[in-house]
Amino acid sequence: MEVYVQRINDFIYRARKTLLVIIGVILMLIYIRGCINQLTYYEEDIEFLQTAIANLNQRIENGSKMDMPFNSKDIFNAKRELLHLIQEIELRKSEPQHKTIASPAKKARYDFALQNIGGSVVSYHNTELMYSCSLFSILIGKCNKINPPEKAIQKNVEPGEAFCFKGNQGSITIKLSSPIVIDSITFDHVERSNTPNLDISDAPRFISISGMNKKHDEIGHNYGNFTFNVINSNSQTFYFESSSEKYLYIHINVTENYGHQDRTCIYRIQVHGYDSEF
Repeated sequence: MEVYVQRINDFIYRARKTLLVIIGVILMLIYIRGCINQLTYYEEDIEFLQTAIANLNQRIENGSKMDMPFNSKDIFNAKRELLHLIQEIELRKSEPQHKTIASPAKKARYDFALQNIGGSVVSYHNTELMYSCSLFSILIGKCNKINPPEKAIQKNVEPGEAFCFKGNQGSITIKLSSPIVIDSITFDHVERSNTPNLDISDAPRFISISGMNKKHDEIGHNYGNFTFNVINSNSQTFYFESSSEKYLYIHINVTENYGHQDRTCIYRIQVHGYDSEF
Protein backbone atom coordinates (compact mmCIF):
# COMPACT_ATOMS: atom_id res chain seq x y z
CA MET A 1 0.00 0.00 0.00
CA GLU A 2 2.80 2.41 0.91
CA VAL A 3 4.42 1.76 -2.47
CA TYR A 4 1.27 2.84 -4.33
CA VAL A 5 0.93 5.94 -2.15
CA GLN A 6 4.54 6.85 -2.88
CA ARG A 7 3.98 6.41 -6.62
CA ILE A 8 0.89 8.61 -6.51
CA ASN A 9 2.78 11.29 -4.59
CA ASP A 10 5.64 11.15 -7.10
CA PHE A 11 3.19 11.46 -9.99
CA ILE A 12 1.48 14.47 -8.38
CA TYR A 13 4.85 16.11 -7.75
CA ARG A 14 5.94 15.62 -11.36
CA ALA A 15 2.59 16.79 -12.71
CA ARG A 16 2.68 19.91 -10.52
CA LYS A 17 6.23 20.69 -11.64
CA THR A 18 5.28 20.23 -15.28
CA LEU A 19 2.21 22.45 -14.86
CA LEU A 20 4.32 25.23 -13.35
CA VAL A 21 6.75 25.02 -16.25
CA ILE A 22 3.94 25.16 -18.81
CA ILE A 23 2.31 28.12 -17.03
CA GLY A 24 5.64 29.93 -16.99
CA VAL A 25 6.19 29.33 -20.70
CA ILE A 26 2.64 30.46 -21.52
CA LEU A 27 3.12 33.68 -19.56
CA MET A 28 6.34 34.34 -21.46
CA LEU A 29 4.53 33.72 -24.75
CA ILE A 30 1.78 36.16 -23.77
CA TYR A 31 4.44 38.79 -23.04
CA ILE A 32 6.09 38.15 -26.40
CA ARG A 33 2.76 38.37 -28.25
CA GLY A 34 2.06 41.69 -26.54
CA CYS A 35 5.43 43.03 -27.67
CA ILE A 36 4.87 41.78 -31.20
CA ASN A 37 1.59 43.67 -31.44
CA GLN A 38 3.53 46.91 -30.95
CA LEU A 39 5.81 46.21 -33.91
CA THR A 40 3.28 46.66 -36.69
CA TYR A 41 5.76 47.85 -39.27
CA TYR A 42 8.26 45.02 -38.90
CA GLU A 43 6.30 42.52 -40.98
CA GLU A 44 9.11 40.10 -41.74
CA ASP A 45 10.37 40.14 -38.15
CA ILE A 46 6.87 39.58 -36.81
CA GLU A 47 6.36 36.63 -39.14
CA PHE A 48 9.63 35.09 -37.92
CA LEU A 49 8.71 35.58 -34.25
CA GLN A 50 5.21 34.20 -34.72
CA THR A 51 6.63 31.09 -36.39
CA ALA A 52 9.03 30.57 -33.50
CA ILE A 53 6.22 30.99 -30.97
CA ALA A 54 4.03 28.53 -32.91
CA ASN A 55 6.85 25.99 -32.78
CA LEU A 56 7.12 26.41 -29.01
CA ASN A 57 3.37 26.06 -28.65
CA GLN A 58 3.47 22.86 -30.67
CA ARG A 59 6.16 21.44 -28.40
CA ILE A 60 4.07 22.24 -25.34
CA GLU A 61 0.99 20.60 -26.88
CA ASN A 62 2.96 17.51 -27.86
CA GLY A 63 4.33 17.22 -24.34
CA SER A 64 0.85 17.58 -22.85
CA LYS A 65 -0.65 14.92 -25.15
CA MET A 66 2.03 12.46 -24.09
CA ASP A 67 1.12 13.14 -20.44
CA MET A 68 4.80 13.29 -19.55
CA PRO A 69 6.68 16.01 -17.70
CA PHE A 70 9.37 18.00 -19.49
CA ASN A 71 12.88 16.95 -18.59
CA SER A 72 15.61 19.43 -17.69
CA LYS A 73 16.88 19.56 -21.28
CA ASP A 74 13.42 20.51 -22.61
CA ILE A 75 13.13 23.28 -20.02
CA PHE A 76 16.62 24.59 -20.84
CA ASN A 77 15.96 24.65 -24.59
CA ALA A 78 12.60 26.41 -24.17
CA LYS A 79 14.12 28.99 -21.84
CA ARG A 80 17.01 29.61 -24.24
CA GLU A 81 14.72 30.16 -27.23
CA LEU A 82 12.44 32.46 -25.25
CA LEU A 83 15.39 34.57 -24.09
CA HIS A 84 16.60 34.91 -27.68
CA LEU A 85 13.13 36.01 -28.80
CA ILE A 86 12.88 38.60 -26.06
CA GLN A 87 16.36 39.90 -26.90
CA GLU A 88 15.37 40.36 -30.53
CA ILE A 89 12.12 42.11 -29.65
CA GLU A 90 13.80 44.55 -27.26
CA LEU A 91 16.45 45.41 -29.85
CA ARG A 92 13.90 46.01 -32.62
CA LYS A 93 11.76 48.19 -30.34
CA SER A 94 14.68 50.56 -29.67
CA GLU A 95 15.24 53.44 -32.05
CA PRO A 96 18.77 53.89 -33.49
CA GLN A 97 20.81 56.51 -31.63
CA HIS A 98 23.32 57.42 -34.32
CA LYS A 99 23.06 60.06 -37.00
CA THR A 100 24.25 57.98 -39.92
CA ILE A 101 22.69 54.98 -41.60
CA ALA A 102 23.55 51.32 -41.17
CA SER A 103 22.60 48.71 -43.73
CA PRO A 104 23.47 45.05 -44.32
CA ALA A 105 26.66 44.73 -46.33
CA LYS A 106 25.86 43.45 -49.83
CA LYS A 107 28.58 44.08 -52.39
CA ALA A 108 32.22 43.58 -51.43
CA ARG A 109 34.43 46.66 -51.55
CA TYR A 110 38.17 47.20 -51.27
CA ASP A 111 39.25 46.93 -47.64
CA PHE A 112 42.03 49.39 -46.74
CA ALA A 113 42.36 47.84 -43.26
CA LEU A 114 43.09 44.31 -44.47
CA GLN A 115 46.35 43.00 -43.04
CA ASN A 116 47.28 41.23 -46.28
CA ILE A 117 47.51 44.50 -48.20
CA GLY A 118 49.27 46.59 -45.56
CA GLY A 119 46.79 47.31 -42.78
CA SER A 120 48.03 46.92 -39.20
CA VAL A 121 46.92 47.28 -35.59
CA VAL A 122 48.89 50.01 -33.84
CA SER A 123 47.05 50.36 -30.54
CA TYR A 124 44.40 48.86 -28.27
CA HIS A 125 44.37 51.47 -25.53
CA ASN A 126 42.52 50.67 -22.28
CA THR A 127 41.70 47.19 -23.55
CA GLU A 128 42.39 44.08 -21.50
CA LEU A 129 43.54 41.29 -23.79
CA MET A 130 43.05 37.59 -23.13
CA TYR A 131 46.06 35.34 -22.52
CA SER A 132 46.82 31.64 -22.27
CA CYS A 133 49.60 30.77 -19.82
CA SER A 134 51.18 27.32 -19.74
CA LEU A 135 53.70 26.31 -17.09
CA PHE A 136 56.55 26.88 -19.56
CA SER A 137 55.28 30.33 -20.58
CA ILE A 138 55.00 31.32 -16.92
CA LEU A 139 58.60 30.22 -16.31
CA ILE A 140 59.91 32.32 -19.20
CA GLY A 141 57.59 35.19 -18.31
CA LYS A 142 55.71 35.31 -21.60
CA CYS A 143 52.11 34.19 -22.06
CA ASN A 144 50.43 33.78 -25.43
CA LYS A 145 47.68 36.12 -26.59
CA ILE A 146 44.33 34.49 -27.26
CA ASN A 147 42.46 36.03 -30.18
CA PRO A 148 44.94 38.90 -30.75
CA PRO A 149 43.86 42.27 -32.22
CA GLU A 150 45.23 41.36 -35.67
CA LYS A 151 42.33 38.93 -36.07
CA ALA A 152 40.06 41.95 -36.65
CA ILE A 153 41.81 42.85 -39.91
CA GLN A 154 41.93 39.35 -41.39
CA LYS A 155 39.38 37.72 -43.69
CA ASN A 156 38.53 34.68 -41.59
CA VAL A 157 35.21 35.02 -39.72
CA GLU A 158 34.86 31.40 -38.64
CA PRO A 159 33.91 30.67 -34.99
CA GLY A 160 36.71 31.73 -32.65
CA GLU A 161 38.68 33.60 -35.33
CA ALA A 162 38.17 37.02 -33.73
CA PHE A 163 39.83 39.77 -31.73
CA CYS A 164 38.50 39.18 -28.21
CA PHE A 165 39.06 41.24 -25.08
CA LYS A 166 37.85 40.99 -21.51
CA GLY A 167 34.63 42.69 -20.46
CA ASN A 168 32.28 44.72 -22.65
CA GLN A 169 34.44 47.78 -23.35
CA GLY A 170 37.58 48.12 -25.43
CA SER A 171 39.16 49.85 -28.40
CA ILE A 172 41.39 49.28 -31.39
CA THR A 173 43.34 51.67 -33.62
CA ILE A 174 44.12 50.51 -37.15
CA LYS A 175 46.67 51.94 -39.56
CA LEU A 176 45.30 51.72 -43.09
CA SER A 177 47.33 50.64 -46.08
CA SER A 178 47.30 54.26 -47.30
CA PRO A 179 45.64 57.57 -46.38
CA ILE A 180 42.09 57.67 -47.78
CA VAL A 181 38.86 59.60 -47.65
CA ILE A 182 36.89 57.19 -45.47
CA ASP A 183 33.25 56.90 -46.51
CA SER A 184 32.13 53.74 -44.72
CA ILE A 185 33.12 50.88 -42.43
CA THR A 186 31.88 47.29 -42.30
CA PHE A 187 31.59 45.13 -39.20
CA ASP A 188 31.40 41.35 -39.53
CA HIS A 189 30.50 38.82 -36.85
CA VAL A 190 30.21 35.04 -36.90
CA GLU A 191 26.78 33.85 -38.02
CA ARG A 192 24.44 33.05 -35.16
CA SER A 193 23.65 29.60 -36.55
CA ASN A 194 27.37 28.83 -36.43
CA THR A 195 27.73 29.35 -32.65
CA PRO A 196 27.11 27.04 -29.66
CA ASN A 197 23.60 27.56 -28.24
CA LEU A 198 22.97 30.30 -30.86
CA ASP A 199 24.88 32.69 -28.59
CA ILE A 200 26.08 35.99 -30.09
CA SER A 201 26.08 37.95 -26.83
CA ASP A 202 29.82 38.67 -27.19
CA ALA A 203 29.24 40.81 -30.31
CA PRO A 204 29.91 44.56 -30.03
CA ARG A 205 26.73 46.62 -29.84
CA PHE A 206 27.46 50.32 -29.33
CA ILE A 207 30.47 51.68 -31.22
CA SER A 208 32.10 55.05 -31.79
CA ILE A 209 34.42 55.67 -34.75
CA SER A 210 36.95 58.39 -35.52
CA GLY A 211 39.61 59.05 -38.16
CA MET A 212 43.13 60.26 -37.35
CA ASN A 213 46.34 61.22 -39.10
CA LYS A 214 48.55 60.48 -36.10
CA LYS A 215 48.82 57.30 -34.12
CA HIS A 216 47.82 58.89 -30.81
CA ASP A 217 45.75 61.81 -32.08
CA GLU A 218 43.55 63.00 -29.21
CA ILE A 219 41.19 64.95 -31.47
CA GLY A 220 40.80 63.35 -34.88
CA HIS A 221 37.52 63.38 -36.81
CA ASN A 222 34.49 61.90 -35.07
CA TYR A 223 32.34 59.94 -37.53
CA GLY A 224 29.66 59.30 -34.92
CA ASN A 225 28.14 56.65 -32.70
CA PHE A 226 26.72 53.47 -34.17
CA THR A 227 24.67 50.42 -33.21
CA PHE A 228 25.81 47.11 -34.69
CA ASN A 229 22.50 45.26 -35.08
CA VAL A 230 24.01 41.79 -35.24
CA ILE A 231 20.62 40.15 -34.67
CA ASN A 232 19.34 41.41 -38.02
CA SER A 233 22.57 40.76 -39.92
CA ASN A 234 26.03 39.48 -39.03
CA SER A 235 27.56 41.93 -41.55
CA GLN A 236 26.70 45.62 -41.58
CA THR A 237 28.12 48.67 -43.33
CA PHE A 238 27.92 52.11 -41.72
CA TYR A 239 28.06 55.06 -44.10
CA PHE A 240 29.60 58.36 -43.07
CA GLU A 241 28.70 61.90 -44.00
CA SER A 242 30.70 63.22 -46.94
CA SER A 243 34.19 64.53 -46.17
CA SER A 244 37.22 65.47 -48.26
CA GLU A 245 39.79 64.90 -45.51
CA LYS A 246 42.09 61.89 -45.80
CA TYR A 247 43.02 59.79 -42.78
CA LEU A 248 45.65 57.13 -42.25
CA TYR A 249 44.32 55.76 -38.95
CA ILE A 250 40.88 54.76 -37.78
CA HIS A 251 39.95 54.33 -34.12
CA ILE A 252 37.07 52.10 -33.02
CA ASN A 253 35.79 52.24 -29.47
CA VAL A 254 33.31 49.64 -28.19
CA THR A 255 31.22 50.81 -25.24
CA GLU A 256 28.84 47.87 -24.85
CA ASN A 257 28.24 44.34 -26.14
CA TYR A 258 25.11 42.16 -26.25
CA GLY A 259 25.34 41.00 -22.66
CA HIS A 260 28.33 38.66 -22.41
CA GLN A 261 29.93 39.24 -19.02
CA ASP A 262 33.39 37.86 -19.78
CA ARG A 263 34.37 39.05 -23.25
CA THR A 264 33.64 40.99 -26.41
CA CYS A 265 34.74 39.72 -29.82
CA ILE A 266 35.29 41.67 -33.04
CA TYR A 267 35.53 39.28 -35.97
CA ARG A 268 36.38 41.66 -38.78
CA ILE A 269 36.59 45.39 -39.46
CA GLN A 270 36.67 46.62 -43.05
CA VAL A 271 37.40 50.24 -43.93
CA HIS A 272 36.22 51.62 -47.28
CA GLY A 273 36.87 54.83 -49.16
CA TYR A 274 39.02 56.29 -51.92
CA ASP A 275 42.56 57.61 -52.06
CA SER A 276 41.98 60.52 -54.44
CA GLU A 277 39.31 63.16 -54.93
CA PHE A 278 36.81 62.74 -57.72
